[in-house]
Amino acid sequence: MFKVRLGENEFELPISDEKAIVIKREQKIDLFARKEDAVCIEAEFQGVELKDKFPDSMWVQELNMLAYALMCMSHEQGQEFLRNVAEIPKMHPGEMLNLVLKICPMAAGIPEESGLVPFYTGENLITIMEFKRMEDRRREYPQFQMAKVYAPIEVSFLERDSTALRKLGKSETVAFTSVISRFMKSLDIWSSWPFYISELSDQDLAHMGVLFKRLDVEVREGELWAVVILETTHPFTEDEAKKVWSKLNYNPLVCWNICFNVVELTQERYLHLSFGEFTDMCQQGKGELHFDEQEMLMLQTPLYREHIVKTKDTVADFRSDSEYGESYPVWLELKYDFDRQRIPLPAQQEDIQKIRRALENKGEELLDIRIFTSGITKTDGLKFKEIDLQLFNNLAEELWLTDTHSVNL
Repeated sequence: MFKVRLGENEFELPISDEKAIVIKREQKIDLFARKEDAVCIEAEFQGVELKDKFPDSMWVQELNMLAYALMCMSHEQGQEFLRNVAEIPKMHPGEMLNLVLKICPMAAGIPEESGLVPFYTGENLITIMEFKRMEDRRREYPQFQMAKVYAPIEVSFLERDSTALRKLGKSETVAFTSVISRFMKSLDIWSSWPFYISELSDQDLAHMGVLFKRLDVEVREGELWAVVILETTHPFTEDEAKKVWSKLNYNPLVCWNICFNVVELTQERYLHLSFGEFTDMCQQGKGELHFDEQEMLMLQTPLYREHIVKTKDTVADFRSDSEYGESYPVWLELKYDFDRQRIPLPAQQEDIQKIRRALENKGEELLDIRIFTSGITKTDGLKFKEIDLQLFNNLAEELWLTDTHSVNL
């Protein structure tokens, strides 16, 4: 059993997102917030107490996923894990989680026979918890199912140097299925905690029995359709389905037509999308859809594997900013594709290139670039469009030479 204390309140882990939302709504306690302010007061696993290995305070969701992953282990896997951590006096929860996932990849929905290993980078926690999320819902709702709701879609083409849209025929539209689907997947908000919590708190859909929704396109009977993939608490009656359609016609349909209706191709060529109202629903619980566990996970999060499985040796740094700042008062932080790497300053250009290769980043403009100056609030966490290494190094050298009194001033 794992138990954490947050302020004056104690919570047992693992806990589902739905229960955490209820706590947030009724008790005004945010178990999702990325703050290292929770204290582990109990972490017993197979008769061994682990809490003394953790830092004094932690982020609840990291410990939540760790508690779930340990629960997924067989006795033999658990014994292997305990042997691995026995001689390590202190660990961050993220480090321990990666040890567990290496031994028991199925805790993150990756079958052992696949040979793939999920890896927590420090940035992909919301994604790596998708399998836990789905399993929690399947346990909580005996009639849990997945469903698809369909809406017609029209696609027009805008050629370079032209001002007139050309409406595509049905066969032409189908040819752009993969392009439009990739575009829809790029709008995936489920990698963002604030957006996810906002969606999870949508009481209108929750009261109807909708737990999750994701947007995509699909070819049906030779035609391209927009589709919303749903997780629901139960199969819907015809009247319930119509109420869900009505809600989805407002959100996300209106949002699609206003904000996400242009797909950029190459060489200044564009597709313009127009969505009609939802017309029908297919439900797993009524035998209209057939999925196994892995297919359900991929429907829920189609980019899942590429965001949690690392093909190269990756090292994640789980030290807090304050802890890292004790050794390196000024550093550069680069984030790309759910991964984060720190570079102490001053640094060399080859240090930057090495980190970019580790992040598998080929275009600097895609990076989230920030500089951190431990103890100096006004410059701590500033975001930049590009890496001006000479400027950053000059700043770092000045700060290294500055006494504490001057820093405070």
